[in-house]
Amino acid sequence: MIIDERMNVFFTVAKERQFTKAAITLNRTQPNVSLTIKKLEEELKTTLFIRGKRHVELTKAGNILYERVKQLYDLAEETTLMLHELQTEVRGLLTIGASYSIGEYVLPPLLQTIRLQHPNLFFDVVIANTDEIKRALMNQHIDFGFIEGEISSEGLTIEQLSEDEMCLTASPNDPLASIAQITVADLQNRAWVIREEGSGTRDYLNAFFERHQLSTQTMTTIGSNQGVKEAVMSGLGISLLSRAVIDRDLKNGLLVELSLEELNLKRNFYTITKGPVYAREEIVITLLKELVTS
Repeated sequence: MIIDERMNVFFTVAKERQFTKAAITLNRTQPNVSLTIKKLEEELKTTLFIRGKRHVELTKAGNILYERVKQLYDLAEETTLMLHELQTEVRGLLTIGASYSIGEYVLPPLLQTIRLQHPNLFFDVVIANTDEIKRALMNQHIDFGFIEGEISSEGLTIEQLSEDEMCLTASPNDPLASIAQITVADLQNRAWVIREEGSGTRDYLNAFFERHQLSTQTMTTIGSNQGVKEAVMSGLGISLLSRAVIDRDLKNGLLVELSLEELNLKRNFYTITKGPVYAREEIVITLLKELVTS
Protein backbone atom coordinates (compact mmCIF):
# COMPACT_ATOMS: atom_id res chain seq x y z
CA MET A 1 0.00 0.00 0.00
CA ILE A 2 1.53 3.31 -1.10
CA ILE A 3 1.38 6.30 1.27
CA ASP A 4 1.15 9.76 -0.34
CA GLU A 5 4.67 11.28 -0.32
CA ARG A 6 3.47 14.53 1.24
CA MET A 7 1.92 12.53 4.08
CA ASN A 8 5.18 10.64 4.46
CA VAL A 9 7.05 13.95 4.84
CA PHE A 10 4.46 15.24 7.31
CA PHE A 11 4.59 12.01 9.35
CA THR A 12 8.38 12.08 9.52
CA VAL A 13 8.49 15.73 10.64
CA ALA A 14 5.88 14.97 13.29
CA LYS A 15 7.95 12.06 14.64
CA GLU A 16 11.32 13.84 14.50
CA ARG A 17 9.91 17.19 15.72
CA GLN A 18 12.53 18.95 13.59
CA PHE A 19 12.67 19.81 9.91
CA THR A 20 16.44 19.21 9.86
CA LYS A 21 16.21 15.69 11.35
CA ALA A 22 13.27 14.86 9.09
CA ALA A 23 15.28 15.98 6.05
CA ILE A 24 18.16 13.69 7.02
CA THR A 25 15.77 10.74 7.57
CA LEU A 26 14.08 11.36 4.21
CA ASN A 27 17.36 12.05 2.40
CA ARG A 28 16.08 15.47 1.32
CA THR A 29 17.16 19.05 1.86
CA GLN A 30 15.62 21.05 4.66
CA PRO A 31 14.15 23.67 2.27
CA ASN A 32 12.50 20.88 0.29
CA VAL A 33 10.88 19.45 3.43
CA SER A 34 9.74 22.90 4.58
CA LEU A 35 8.24 23.63 1.14
CA THR A 36 6.38 20.32 1.11
CA ILE A 37 4.82 21.04 4.51
CA LYS A 38 3.93 24.59 3.46
CA LYS A 39 2.14 23.35 0.32
CA LEU A 40 0.31 20.69 2.34
CA GLU A 41 -0.89 23.31 4.84
CA GLU A 42 -2.03 25.56 1.98
CA GLU A 43 -3.93 22.69 0.39
CA LEU A 44 -5.61 21.72 3.67
CA LYS A 45 -6.14 25.40 4.59
CA THR A 46 -4.84 24.88 8.12
CA THR A 47 -1.64 25.07 10.16
CA LEU A 48 -0.18 21.68 11.06
CA PHE A 49 2.88 22.72 13.09
CA ILE A 50 3.78 25.35 15.65
CA ARG A 51 7.35 26.34 14.69
CA GLY A 52 9.75 26.87 17.57
CA LYS A 53 13.45 27.74 17.60
CA ARG A 54 14.61 24.17 18.10
CA HIS A 55 11.53 21.97 17.65
CA VAL A 56 8.10 21.94 16.09
CA GLU A 57 4.86 20.90 17.82
CA LEU A 58 1.68 19.60 16.25
CA THR A 59 -1.39 21.81 16.28
CA LYS A 60 -4.83 20.33 16.99
CA ALA A 61 -5.31 19.85 13.26
CA GLY A 62 -1.83 18.37 13.02
CA ASN A 63 -2.60 15.84 15.75
CA ILE A 64 -5.77 14.73 13.95
CA LEU A 65 -3.87 14.27 10.69
CA TYR A 66 -1.02 12.46 12.47
CA GLU A 67 -3.40 9.88 14.00
CA ARG A 68 -5.05 9.27 10.61
CA VAL A 69 -1.72 8.86 8.82
CA LYS A 70 -0.50 6.52 11.57
CA GLN A 71 -3.59 4.36 10.99
CA LEU A 72 -2.71 4.25 7.29
CA TYR A 73 0.81 3.06 8.09
CA ASP A 74 -0.53 0.38 10.45
CA LEU A 75 -2.99 -0.78 7.80
CA ALA A 76 -0.26 -0.82 5.17
CA GLU A 77 1.90 -3.01 7.43
CA GLU A 78 -0.97 -5.45 8.07
CA THR A 79 -1.80 -5.60 4.35
CA THR A 80 1.81 -6.25 3.41
CA LEU A 81 1.99 -9.08 5.96
CA MET A 82 -1.23 -10.64 4.67
CA LEU A 83 -0.02 -10.49 1.06
CA HIS A 84 3.31 -11.97 2.07
CA GLU A 85 1.58 -14.85 3.84
CA LEU A 86 -0.32 -15.65 0.67
CA GLN A 87 2.96 -16.31 -1.09
CA THR A 88 4.45 -18.46 1.65
CA GLU A 89 3.81 -21.88 3.07
CA VAL A 90 1.09 -22.16 5.70
CA ARG A 91 3.06 -22.88 8.87
CA GLY A 92 3.32 -22.08 12.55
CA LEU A 93 1.01 -22.38 15.56
CA LEU A 94 -2.68 -21.49 15.50
CA THR A 95 -4.65 -21.21 18.73
CA ILE A 96 -8.23 -22.22 18.01
CA GLY A 97 -11.13 -21.94 20.42
CA ALA A 98 -14.03 -24.37 20.14
CA SER A 99 -17.15 -25.03 22.14
CA TYR A 100 -17.46 -28.56 23.51
CA SER A 101 -19.62 -30.20 20.84
CA ILE A 102 -17.34 -28.93 18.07
CA GLY A 103 -14.00 -29.18 19.87
CA GLU A 104 -14.48 -32.70 21.17
CA TYR A 105 -16.34 -34.39 18.32
CA VAL A 106 -16.19 -32.37 15.07
CA LEU A 107 -12.83 -30.62 15.00
CA PRO A 108 -10.17 -33.33 15.71
CA PRO A 109 -10.53 -35.37 12.47
CA LEU A 110 -10.75 -32.18 10.42
CA LEU A 111 -7.52 -30.84 11.92
CA GLN A 112 -5.78 -34.10 11.08
CA THR A 113 -6.85 -33.75 7.44
CA ILE A 114 -5.47 -30.19 7.35
CA ARG A 115 -2.20 -31.30 8.97
CA LEU A 116 -1.71 -33.84 6.17
CA GLN A 117 -1.94 -30.97 3.67
CA HIS A 118 0.16 -28.56 5.75
CA PRO A 119 2.62 -30.59 7.88
CA ASN A 120 4.31 -27.48 9.30
CA LEU A 121 1.06 -26.13 10.71
CA PHE A 122 0.33 -26.88 14.38
CA PHE A 123 -2.74 -26.36 16.55
CA ASP A 124 -3.42 -25.44 20.14
CA VAL A 125 -7.14 -26.08 20.72
CA VAL A 126 -8.92 -24.43 23.66
CA ILE A 127 -12.21 -26.18 24.46
CA ALA A 128 -14.80 -24.38 26.59
CA ASN A 129 -18.44 -23.38 26.42
CA THR A 130 -19.68 -20.81 23.92
CA ASP A 131 -19.57 -17.82 26.30
CA GLU A 132 -16.01 -18.65 27.36
CA ILE A 133 -14.82 -18.99 23.75
CA LYS A 134 -16.34 -15.60 22.98
CA ARG A 135 -14.49 -14.01 25.93
CA ALA A 136 -11.23 -15.70 24.93
CA LEU A 137 -11.50 -14.18 21.45
CA MET A 138 -12.41 -10.74 22.78
CA ASN A 139 -9.31 -10.90 25.03
CA GLN A 140 -7.15 -12.12 22.09
CA HIS A 141 -6.28 -15.41 23.81
CA ILE A 142 -7.23 -17.34 20.65
CA ASP A 143 -6.84 -16.62 16.93
CA PHE A 144 -10.43 -17.54 16.04
CA GLY A 145 -13.23 -19.71 17.36
CA PHE A 146 -15.97 -22.18 16.54
CA ILE A 147 -19.19 -22.04 18.54
CA GLU A 148 -22.67 -23.53 18.63
CA GLY A 149 -25.66 -21.23 18.83
CA GLU A 150 -26.00 -17.51 18.31
CA ILE A 151 -24.25 -14.79 20.32
CA SER A 152 -24.26 -11.00 20.28
CA SER A 153 -21.54 -9.74 17.94
CA GLU A 154 -19.92 -6.96 20.07
CA GLY A 155 -17.17 -6.27 17.53
CA LEU A 156 -16.88 -9.88 16.37
CA THR A 157 -17.46 -11.26 12.89
CA ILE A 158 -19.81 -14.27 12.97
CA GLU A 159 -20.31 -16.56 9.97
CA GLN A 160 -22.24 -19.81 9.66
CA LEU A 161 -19.99 -22.86 9.48
CA SER A 162 -22.52 -25.67 9.10
CA GLU A 163 -25.86 -26.96 10.26
CA ASP A 164 -26.05 -29.24 13.30
CA GLU A 165 -28.79 -31.75 14.08
CA MET A 166 -29.90 -32.05 17.69
CA CYS A 167 -31.19 -35.35 19.10
CA LEU A 168 -33.32 -36.26 22.07
CA THR A 169 -31.56 -39.17 23.71
CA ALA A 170 -32.11 -41.62 26.55
CA SER A 171 -30.79 -44.80 28.08
CA PRO A 172 -31.93 -47.99 26.28
CA ASN A 173 -33.65 -48.91 29.58
CA ASP A 174 -35.68 -45.70 29.73
CA PRO A 175 -39.46 -46.26 29.32
CA LEU A 176 -39.51 -43.80 26.39
CA ALA A 177 -36.99 -45.94 24.49
CA SER A 178 -39.68 -48.47 23.62
CA ILE A 179 -41.97 -45.86 22.01
CA ALA A 180 -41.48 -45.62 18.23
CA GLN A 181 -42.45 -41.96 18.08
CA ILE A 182 -42.94 -39.83 21.15
CA THR A 183 -44.90 -36.59 21.47
CA VAL A 184 -44.10 -33.37 23.31
CA ALA A 185 -46.58 -34.49 25.98
CA ASP A 186 -44.33 -37.50 26.67
CA LEU A 187 -41.56 -35.09 27.67
CA GLN A 188 -43.57 -33.36 30.41
CA ASN A 189 -42.41 -33.84 34.01
CA ARG A 190 -39.40 -35.92 33.05
CA ALA A 191 -35.94 -36.08 34.63
CA TRP A 192 -33.42 -34.22 32.45
CA VAL A 193 -29.63 -34.06 32.32
CA ILE A 194 -28.48 -30.75 30.90
CA ARG A 195 -25.37 -28.65 30.18
CA GLU A 196 -24.33 -25.61 32.21
CA GLU A 197 -25.38 -21.99 31.62
CA GLY A 198 -23.23 -20.35 28.93
CA SER A 199 -23.23 -23.49 26.82
CA GLY A 200 -24.74 -23.27 23.34
CA THR A 201 -26.41 -26.63 23.96
CA ARG A 202 -27.99 -25.27 27.16
CA ASP A 203 -29.24 -22.18 25.30
CA TYR A 204 -30.86 -24.42 22.68
CA LEU A 205 -32.48 -26.57 25.38
CA ASN A 206 -33.77 -23.53 27.27
CA ALA A 207 -35.42 -22.29 24.07
CA PHE A 208 -36.82 -25.80 23.46
CA PHE A 209 -38.35 -25.89 26.97
CA GLU A 210 -39.85 -22.42 26.55
CA ARG A 211 -41.21 -23.11 23.07
CA HIS A 212 -43.04 -26.26 24.20
CA GLN A 213 -43.79 -25.06 27.77
CA LEU A 214 -42.14 -28.10 29.29
CA SER A 215 -42.02 -28.74 33.01
CA THR A 216 -39.37 -30.99 34.53
CA GLN A 217 -39.42 -33.50 37.32
CA THR A 218 -35.71 -33.09 38.12
CA MET A 219 -32.85 -31.35 36.37
CA THR A 220 -29.19 -32.37 36.72
CA THR A 221 -26.58 -29.95 35.38
CA ILE A 222 -23.21 -31.28 34.19
CA GLY A 223 -20.47 -29.15 32.60
CA SER A 224 -19.42 -31.42 29.74
CA ASN A 225 -21.00 -33.47 26.95
CA GLN A 226 -19.26 -36.63 28.12
CA GLY A 227 -20.57 -36.16 31.63
CA VAL A 228 -24.10 -35.62 30.33
CA LYS A 229 -23.86 -38.77 28.20
CA GLU A 230 -22.60 -40.89 31.08
CA ALA A 231 -25.44 -39.65 33.28
CA VAL A 232 -28.02 -40.43 30.60
CA MET A 233 -26.53 -43.91 30.08
CA SER A 234 -26.87 -44.57 33.80
CA GLY A 235 -30.57 -43.65 33.70
CA LEU A 236 -30.34 -40.30 35.50
CA GLY A 237 -32.55 -38.66 32.86
CA ILE A 238 -33.00 -37.81 29.19
CA SER A 239 -31.15 -35.09 27.31
CA LEU A 240 -30.92 -33.09 24.10
CA LEU A 241 -27.48 -33.21 22.48
CA SER A 242 -25.80 -32.76 19.10
CA ARG A 243 -25.89 -35.82 16.85
CA ALA A 244 -22.13 -35.37 16.45
CA VAL A 245 -21.78 -35.91 20.21
CA ILE A 246 -23.85 -39.10 20.49
CA ASP A 247 -23.49 -40.69 17.04
CA ARG A 248 -20.97 -43.34 18.14
CA ASP A 249 -22.96 -44.13 21.28
CA LEU A 250 -26.12 -44.61 19.22
CA LYS A 251 -24.33 -47.03 16.90
CA ASN A 252 -22.90 -48.96 19.87
CA GLY A 253 -26.29 -49.22 21.57
CA LEU A 254 -25.22 -47.23 24.62
CA LEU A 255 -27.85 -44.57 23.95
CA VAL A 256 -31.09 -44.45 21.95
CA GLU A 257 -32.54 -41.62 19.93
CA LEU A 258 -36.07 -40.55 20.84
CA SER A 259 -37.99 -39.78 17.66
CA LEU A 260 -40.16 -36.71 18.20
CA GLU A 261 -43.00 -36.23 15.73
CA GLU A 262 -43.16 -33.21 13.44
CA LEU A 263 -40.15 -31.45 14.91
CA ASN A 264 -37.00 -30.39 13.09
CA LEU A 265 -34.30 -30.10 15.71
CA LYS A 266 -31.64 -28.01 13.99
CA ARG A 267 -29.15 -25.34 14.96
CA ASN A 268 -26.02 -23.84 13.41
CA PHE A 269 -22.30 -23.98 14.10
CA TYR A 270 -20.49 -20.66 13.59
CA THR A 271 -16.99 -19.30 13.10
CA ILE A 272 -16.12 -16.16 15.06
CA THR A 273 -13.21 -13.82 14.36
CA LYS A 274 -12.07 -10.45 15.65
CA GLY A 275 -10.31 -7.77 13.63
CA PRO A 276 -8.31 -8.55 10.50
CA VAL A 277 -8.08 -12.21 9.53
CA TYR A 278 -4.62 -13.01 8.19
CA ALA A 279 -3.99 -15.32 5.27
CA ARG A 280 -3.03 -18.32 7.42
CA GLU A 281 -6.21 -18.11 9.49
CA GLU A 282 -8.33 -17.51 6.37
CA ILE A 283 -6.88 -20.58 4.65
CA VAL A 284 -7.56 -22.82 7.67
CA ILE A 285 -11.10 -21.49 8.19
CA THR A 286 -11.89 -22.00 4.49
CA LEU A 287 -10.53 -25.56 4.57
CA LEU A 288 -12.55 -26.38 7.69
CA LYS A 289 -15.73 -25.04 6.08
CA GLU A 290 -15.11 -27.19 3.02
CA LEU A 291 -14.39 -30.30 5.10
CA VAL A 292 -17.31 -29.98 7.49
CA THR A 293 -19.83 -29.52 4.66
CA SER A 294 -18.39 -32.21 2.35
